[in-house]
Amino acid sequence: MFKKGKTHQQKNLFGPYYGYSEAMKKRLENSWASSFFEHIFLAIREERFAVLYSEKYSRPNVPVQTMVSLLILKELNQLTDEALIDAFYFDYRFDHALGIENIDSERICINTLTHFRKRLLTYEVQTGRDLLGEEIAFLSEHLAESIQLDRSFGRMDSMLISSNCKKMSRIELIYTVNRNMVRAMNTLDGIDIPETYQAYLKPSHQKEMLYRLHMDETQTRTDFLLEQSLALYHLMKSSDQGKETEAFTHLARLIEEQTVETEEGTRIPLRGNELPSGNLNNPSDPDATFRKKGNTTSVGYTLNFLEIRDRDKNVGLLLHYDVKANCYSDQAFGEDFVTHHPLMESLHTLVCDGAYDRVETLKKAKEKQVEFHVTIMTGGTCIKQQIPVDHFVVDQ
Repeated sequence: MFKKGKTHQQKNLFGPYYGYSEAMKKRLENSWASSFFEHIFLAIREERFAVLYSEKYSRPNVPVQTMVSLLILKELNQLTDEALIDAFYFDYRFDHALGIENIDSERICINTLTHFRKRLLTYEVQTGRDLLGEEIAFLSEHLAESIQLDRSFGRMDSMLISSNCKKMSRIELIYTVNRNMVRAMNTLDGIDIPETYQAYLKPSHQKEMLYRLHMDETQTRTDFLLEQSLALYHLMKSSDQGKETEAFTHLARLIEEQTVETEEGTRIPLRGNELPSGNLNNPSDPDATFRKKGNTTSVGYTLNFLEIRDRDKNVGLLLHYDVKANCYSDQAFGEDFVTHHPLMESLHTLVCDGAYDRVETLKKAKEKQVEFHVTIMTGGTCIKQQIPVDHFVVDQ
């Protein structure tokens, strides 16, 4: 059952606050905790989260203000769930930021955080709406309006976000997709698993297929597993039940990405250097892709973000972010923002690194009367046999 939280901070006469000296009280009031309570905690729109809870009369939820605030504080302070719970119970600044005077009446645990995140994720999967993301965007906008942020200057950058999924080799990926398909077949009525594939149901089969290979056997085994993938695909393509499974979706994608169709209509495996950059890397996180940026390799996503920087107030706020598969280029992020984002209406200057440089982006920024500046740094390493561009002097 949904229950609203606090609308103000009620001081407890017997709470810790009144036991502090005036100097300590002043220090607390000037800390981040008071600002957080006033500008973040009280601004959270709890009613939007009521859809996560039952309308029937039941045990009320932990206030959404508290849950959202804790998730924000967790990230701001880079805490684990355990450390966050400790801070909640033993750091009075956290209690002050959440408007809590009697900690004995507030009970949360790690499962409380887990269940709240699960509700958010389930709702997003069902509706496509990220309630927490929407609330963070609202709070950023609320802070910008509170301090009357000058929005004329922006800085854009990106970073790689690694997925929690295991980084698989090609042969391990193909095996896992095949095994998941066979396991799915085993749960469906009216589908007999051919004897050739029944070994996938044995726990020892993976070791036999993947970990007892000589180097010169790897390519042959990879081709064999892909042949099994193709046979499984044709077997399940005619099954309405089978085609609706997630395992079949991954199998179809694997075949599309790992093989190529010949003029005769048969499919043959692609070589390793021919695989597309956005191919499936792990069925447990099918959206995660592989990328090498500089000397760093990553399987996961790219976060692109824009900081609006008020140089007179010497303060900045992130007012835009976008998450894509990590094979999505900075050039594409930059053009997307310049072309479509409403913040372009208030910007006068946009600064990015050299990876965002694209002629179309520059043209569109010029049309909107925004100065688009990119650095000469694109992340590439200097080749010793070549003379770098900064060693040349170009006259007018």
